Amino acid sequence: MKKFYFFVMFAVAGFTVMAQNLSNGVFFLSEGAYYSSSGELYFFDMETATFSDVTYKSQNNDKSFGETSQYGTLYGDRIYVTSKQDAYGGGHLAVADLSMKSIKDYTIEELRNDGHNYDGRYFLGVSEDIGYLGTSNGIFVINLVDNIVVKFIDGTDCGKNVGEYTNEGESYYLADVYLHQIGTMVRVGNYVFASQQNKGILVINAETHTLETTIVPNSLNPEFDSFGDLVLAKDGSLWTAPCAYNNWSWQDTPSMPYLVRIDPYTLETSIVEIPSDIAHVESIWSSWYAPVLQALEGINRLVWKMVSPADYSSGASKIYYYDIDTNEFGELADVATDGVYSMYRGLSVDHENDMIWTVGSSQAFGGDQYIIAYDGNSGERKLLQQMTFFSGYSDFPAKLFFTDDYAPEFLMQDQYVLRLNETRSFKLTEIVTDKDNLDVGIIVEVIGNSDDKKVSAEISGDKLNIKMLDTGDVNIQLKANSNGKTVTKTVNIIDDFTVSVSAINAEQNADAEYYTLQGVKVENPVDGVYIKRQGGKFTKVVM
Repeated sequence: MKKFYFFVMFAVAGFTVMAQNLSNGVFFLSEGAYYSSSGELYFFDMETATFSDVTYKSQNNDKSFGETSQYGTLYGDRIYVTSKQDAYGGGHLAVADLSMKSIKDYTIEELRNDGHNYDGRYFLGVSEDIGYLGTSNGIFVINLVDNIVVKFIDGTDCGKNVGEYTNEGESYYLADVYLHQIGTMVRVGNYVFASQQNKGILVINAETHTLETTIVPNSLNPEFDSFGDLVLAKDGSLWTAPCAYNNWSWQDTPSMPYLVRIDPYTLETSIVEIPSDIAHVESIWSSWYAPVLQALEGINRLVWKMVSPADYSSGASKIYYYDIDTNEFGELADVATDGVYSMYRGLSVDHENDMIWTVGSSQAFGGDQYIIAYDGNSGERKLLQQMTFFSGYSDFPAKLFFTDDYAPEFLMQDQYVLRLNETRSFKLTEIVTDKDNLDVGIIVEVIGNSDDKKVSAEISGDKLNIKMLDTGDVNIQLKANSNGKTVTKTVNIIDDFTVSVSAINAEQNADAEYYTLQGVKVENPVDGVYIKRQGGKFTKVVM
């Protein structure tokens, strides 16, 4: 478990020197000041509750990210940061190691130099060697081993020609950048789900990297014209919320009082209405940033933050929740009670501790910035700490994300005995776990089978199915990938007939022992009546 010394106070965030191998902490990404500076990446050590003086620029001779850095994450042993545009020597996607040393920058020329605008938006690790870069105009497939762009996923683009207007009076720039963006992406099983502003939820084959189908908003409700954030819940269900398609201004955030549930295996959908006293889940598409909608691991709960109203007369101060199992809504926390005006950006969840983290501001724009953390179950505030380097208008916090300090673990036995033609099904979340990531997000594969004529083993939906086809002794190999960290497991499968025969043979080959009728062991029996023990079998014999 991450060590975290909670400071329930107003404190100025100090800096401390950290080791190069950053762990047990939180990365804070800033977007930079528009048209004047690039973003920066800071590190907060949970154990000491201080910021390190190690930053991205300090580790790379003042090298910068691109223009307006909005999203960052860890996958495997690397850091991925997306920026809207390439500038200041940085690209749309920056790749660094865990000490923040730069590995690669992807720029527009490497992506699809066809005259369209391609603002960087979101990064998703899909497998050990493949990642997706979501942009304002489609999805690129990246080889994470060789650091090269492999392909563009057809059908994910904006669908407009260069310079083509979307509606009368709108510029082609809006068509490319603010009306067809790729938002949150989530992998579940064999699919990647991607929220696209003008189309809906794209369903992409995670192995062939091709678009298979799209969940169209108005097919669920004629009033729906777009979806916002996507999040995977503890029970394996996928959730989103409808929002306005043309919502490219943060001063105009129309939304509707609904949550939408998607079964990621059958693609069946259902709609849950949000009560009138609970704020809607509002996604701002303008310069896409950290998701507002998140999920917890300890309980089957969704959480989201209130978004600033258009007139800015009051701040975005509240966090709300929806308990999926009980179908209950409620208010979890209010930063205003802690003297903070509003939450500046989205929410992030530390799944190891079920803690909700965000950044608060003392006023609508600029002002003092604070790290704030709440218990996701009780709503109790655990941290409120000022960040002096985010003060004023010189920089703005964009996203925070956590170190990944644990690999997944298999919970299966080493051996299972099955009857002939018996099928044993294992729910994936019951055979593999990860201390600091969602268990439902772990990708499990069958990577080996010593005799598929005797045993079949396959992943189907959220289950591993093993069937005994013939008598024998077979080994299957499994691999689990949790956020880019992998572990393997060999499981021995044997049928009960073979086990029984082995037991009989072992009994027959065991040394015989002799006892008198009174139970006294006899080493060298002579003529008489004795009790013979061989293996686990007792018989009366006459010698």
